[in-house]
Parts: sequence; structure tokens; C-alpha cells
Amino acid sequence: MSRRSMLRAALILASIHAQTPPPASGPAEPSPPACADDSTWHKKDDETKNCQWVSELLPTRCDVHGDDRTAQEACRKTCDTCESELPPPRRSTFAPTVTPSEEEECRTDICLDRDNDCCAPLGGEGAGDKPEPRGCSIPGFVVKPDPTGRSGWAPCHAAFGTDATYKCCRDTEFASPNEVCRSDICKDRDDDCCATGGEQGTKNEPRGCKVDGYKVTADMHGRSGWAPCKAAFGQDAIYQCCIPKDEYKETCRSDICVDRDSDCCAPEGEKRGCGIAGYHPAPDPTGKSGWAPCKAAFGQGAIYQCCGPADLMQETLQPTQKPTQAPTVAAAKKKYVHGSRSGLQVFFALVLIMVIIISIMAICARCKKDQRSNQRSLEMSERQSSYEPPVVQGERVPTPMGRVPPSKLDSPRGAVV
Repeated sequence: MSRRSMLRAALILASIHAQTPPPASGPAEPSPPACADDSTWHKKDDETKNCQWVSELLPTRCDVHGDDRTAQEACRKTCDTCESELPPPRRSTFAPTVTPSEEEECRTDICLDRDNDCCAPLGGEGAGDKPEPRGCSIPGFVVKPDPTGRSGWAPCHAAFGTDATYKCCRDTEFASPNEVCRSDICKDRDDDCCATGGEQGTKNEPRGCKVDGYKVTADMHGRSGWAPCKAAFGQDAIYQCCIPKDEYKETCRSDICVDRDSDCCAPEGEKRGCGIAGYHPAPDPTGKSGWAPCKAAFGQGAIYQCCGPADLMQETLQPTQKPTQAPTVAAAKKKYVHGSRSGLQVFFALVLIMVIIISIMAICARCKKDQRSNQRSLEMSERQSSYEPPVVQGERVPTPMGRVPPSKLDSPRGAVV
């Protein structure tokens, strides 16, 4: 084979190789999603309520459910959930939040701190010198750390750190079958159930309980209102106040409900709360809501009440000092119904008043007309009774109303008087 033939064959092979597509490579690794809101998400059964709607009332609307996920999962930028791993969606606060991995029942609606919002700073810079006490308002629940959870006050993590949030979990290990124990009525230097003494302290700190009938008892959980107590002073520094179960009493009320309309009517998806620390939302199977149509519209399960220890200390009724959120601007569900109902009531009241006024005017007009008619009849009767016809010689005198004077009746027919 000549060089020319070899060169031609090489060129042909090169052209064939150039026309052959390269082998398909595997699928490209998807790039991590950017921190942005999902424009396709909307509230379940309402396409007009999207992430923009969620941003108008944070963080309340981040718990709203869509068709397949919550707003905090879809509206990541708006709800500030752009971490690499999203926290599990929260359930409504009125239902216990169960943690399957730990097989324990935990709740965030019965926290007993200053604002009853599961946010209790440990003290120090930005949180004041003293730690904020922690507790649970339902007997049988104990305080546990919740660094990945969310407080009822959204800026809690940003303001005080993840150590400031906690939750209340059912005590299954050390629960006494005959006693009810609490950590909200401790009486020591800081009232935080942490009283130093023994080897760790130079002087024993007094311990006590603010309510009669409760006695100081060792707390093997190590859950003080001041979180670093165990690390700083040992397990023996922590205590609690207990009372026999048959002496424990709880009281319930329906005047401190905190839901969207504060009327103790909160259907599924609407948060429930109580306006006084130490009280917790509880079912009310026989009660009534401040909004009368609640049971008919949503069922008895939507009605709740606030319950707490009958001997709840007045010291817990402190004003809220943390920044409060903006008021609700959404006029949904009951607010619209309330407004319509009030408008109809005012309208019917005005109509009723007008009908009454018109009726009174008609009655008065009829009375005046009857009075004038009676007066006219009376005058006419008086005229007739007092009339005396004049006597004229040689002429017939007509009498009023066609009457004939008695003198005419006595005279002969046709005679002239």
C-alpha cells in the first residue's frame, strides 16, 4: 500500500471517529437547592395563599399545611428554614408532640416560664443576670432540653441561643405513683429549685415550697430552673416540691383562652394557649365557646379550656416583657363571621327601632284625629241642643237639620204663626 493510500485510509478513519458521538455519561449530580421559596406551594384548598401570604404573619403561618407539606418546608426563605437539614414539621401545639425515636411523649404547650412560651434564657449577656425558671404545668411531665425545637417566641434562638428552648416530656422513669411533683413553686434564693450546699458550697442555701401541703423532695432528674445547676453544684443541689395525689387539685377556666379570637374555639390547625402562665390548654367535652356557632361549625373537639393548679401562685402572673409580635391582620373564618353577625345585628336593631318609631307616630296621629273628630261632634251636639229658632210674624221659618219646632206641630196644618 502506497503512502497516499495509507494517508487516505487514516483520514477516513479520523472522519468516522469524529462523527461518532461520545458515550453518554451518567446523570449529573443535582446542585443543592438554593435558599428560596417554592412558587408552586399554597395553602391547602386555597391557591391564593402562597409564601407571600405566609410572610405577612410570621412565624404563625409557617405551620400552615399545604397539599403535601407545611409552609416552613416550602417557604424556606420566608420561614428562615434554609439549614442543610430541615427540622421536623411541628404539629399543632394543642396536641402532644410525640418523639418516636425516644418513645416518649413531649409537649410544647404546657411550658411554665415567664411568658409560657418554652423560651427560658440561662442568664448572662443579653438575657439578664438571673436565669429564667422552667417548669411544666401538668403533673407527670418534666423539663427536658430542646435545642432543635422552636419556641412560642420565634426570635428565642437568635436572642438567647439554642440552649434557651426546652420542652415538657412525660416522666416514665422516676414518676411516683402516689405523688404529684412541681418545679414552679420552689422557694430558695432565686426560686429556681437549685439550692447549693454541702461540699460544693460554703453555706447551705434554704429550700422550701411556696404552697402549703407541698414538701421538698430530691429531684433525681437534675432539671432545675437554672440549667447549669447540676454541672456547677452537683445533683444534690436540685430539688422539687411534691404533694400526695389525693390532695392535688386542678382548676379550669374559659376566660383566658388565647387563640385567634380568644374565644376558646380553635379547630384543627389553629393554635391554642392560655393567657396566664401555669395554665395549659385542655379539652372541654361539655363546655361552650365564646363563639356560639363553634360546636355546630367545627364540633365539640374544637372547644377547649385552660387548666392549672388550683393553688397557682400569683407571682407567676407577670406581664410579658419579651418583644411581642405584630397583631393578626388576617380576617378569616370567625372574624368575618363575627363582623357579618355584628353588622346584621346592628341592621336589624335599626330596622326595629324605625318600625317602633313609625308605629308610635301612627298611633299618635290616629289619636289626634279621633280627638278632633270627638271635639267636632261635641261642638255640633252642643249647638243643636242650645239652638232656638227666631219667631217672625207671618213667615214660615225653617228649622236647622229639618226639625220642626213644637209650636208648629201644635198649630193647624198650613197655619201661619
